[in-house]
Amino acid sequence: SYVTDQADYTTVISRSVSRSGLVAATYSYRVKYVPSTAAEPTLGTSPLYSNTKTVFVAIIPGVPSSITASAVSGNVGAYTVSWGAASGTVTSYQLQQKKDSGSWNQIYSGTSQSQSISGLADGTYSYRVRACNSDGCSGYKTDTNASFVITTPSSASTSSIQSISTSHQVSWGASTGTVDNYQLYRKINDTNWIRVYEGTGLSNTFNDLVDGHYQYWVRACNTESSYTVCSDYQSTVRLTLSMVSTPINFTVPTGDTDGAYTITWQPGVGTATTYTLQEQVNGGAWATVQDTADTSYIASGKTNNLYSYKVRGCNLGGCTDYTAAQTVEVNIIGQPGPISGPDNLQEADDFTLVWGSASGTVTHYELEEQASGGSWSQIYSGTDLAQAFTDHNYGTYN
Repeated sequence: SYVTDQADYTTVISRSVSRSGLVAATYSYRVKYVPSTAAEPTLGTSPLYSNTKTVFVAIIPGVPSSITASAVSGNVGAYTVSWGAASGTVTSYQLQQKKDSGSWNQIYSGTSQSQSISGLADGTYSYRVRACNSDGCSGYKTDTNASFVITTPSSASTSSIQSISTSHQVSWGASTGTVDNYQLYRKINDTNWIRVYEGTGLSNTFNDLVDGHYQYWVRACNTESSYTVCSDYQSTVRLTLSMVSTPINFTVPTGDTDGAYTITWQPGVGTATTYTLQEQVNGGAWATVQDTADTSYIASGKTNNLYSYKVRGCNLGGCTDYTAAQTVEVNIIGQPGPISGPDNLQEADDFTLVWGSASGTVTHYELEEQASGGSWSQIYSGTDLAQAFTDHNYGTYN
């Protein structure tokens, strides 16, 4: 027989032995031959042991029993991963994280059975955990449900409305964070809020609108997998739309000789809160000269030029088209220069009166005569600056 020595010796007939139920430790073994019958001693007893064989027995922990993580992070990208205890002696648990299809990274090592997760960007996160002691680590326990992290974008900045006749454009500022789309809602008068736009743009134009009170709000949304989170709604912008037609009976004088004249018009269909009157001088650029609720305009101090005018009506719903332009020609004619001629003449003497030219566009001069304090009468009409007289009777002439 053979004797193997450990803490106690074991006698075996065979040339091998199995051991089980050992605790973690370092074990040494040696063997020697021992006769088992009276006849065998003649063969002699081995006084020597074999060489010593050392065996290290390490007992690692079992795999953690479970692992769970929040299915969705709500809207802040923060949640807790927890796992069940492992069997055996555990000195620490190691938690690893993987984003989307990336690589595994250890994010925790300690004795706790949970770990808080925060500050993550949008994505799909997977987790696995294992138990360790001084002898080694178990296999990993993997969470079969991936965690979707989806963060809420900030609210879009203030929205505004720009109206043009029967249409208007609603616009808003960009949101910060991850934004997949903007959702614009509208309420007309006392109806329910309805979504009228969803997309990546920062504005939307609405056409063919009717009179009414329009309200809008907008929010930014972020979608990850099948989950969507949205910001708070941006403050409502309001618009009262009352349609108005182009002003009628637009009247502009065709000519003027003193630089002062009046332009008038009448309201079209609907209620205009203001009328925009524009002026153009000698075919130049158009410029607004009046933007009030008045339906007339008094021009003054105009000089010799061609003045064109057009007008439109406006309210909160927008502005109409302009009327067709009408033109007035201002031709201010200056007084002719002094008349010169003889002071005293004999009856029937010939004489000539001469006068200076007038400023402005002059088509003709009209000369009038008053004889001996009588009435004035026109005696000449023409383009000359002089007129000759013959055969005047005795008298005083102006």
